[in-house]
Amino acid sequence: MAVVILNSNNRWNDATRLLDYGFNEVRPVVLAEKDELVTELEVREGLEKRVSLVALERLEVYVPRIEVEKIQRKVVLTPAPEAPVKRGDKLGKMKFYLDDKELGAVDLVANQDVDRLSWFKRLFDKS
Repeated sequence: MAVVILNSNNRWNDATRLLDYGFNEVRPVVLAEKDELVTELEVREGLEKRVSLVALERLEVYVPRIEVEKIQRKVVLTPAPEAPVKRGDKLGKMKFYLDDKELGAVDLVANQDVDRLSWFKRLFDKS
């Protein structure tokens, strides 16, 4: 953390107060962990009907302690993909907001491969 003090008669005290505030009131908040299971998405014509989506990376932000409870999460998914789906395919995004301001976002990726049904099963198995 760094502070810049301009036009102050007592820079030492002002800097000390700002640093105290920053270290006492602002906290790191982990919004997503790498490989954290977030949701599932339907897969069309796949051997599996659904694929698990996980966070691609860890997302950590610093927010005032009193604002932590106000953080909102929004998950935006692509339309249902058609098989095959490969592990690591980007299929969505998870965004975090504080008072309508975006704090950060993380991509959501497939956690496993989903192979395509054979042509015979696609033709006759409509379950």
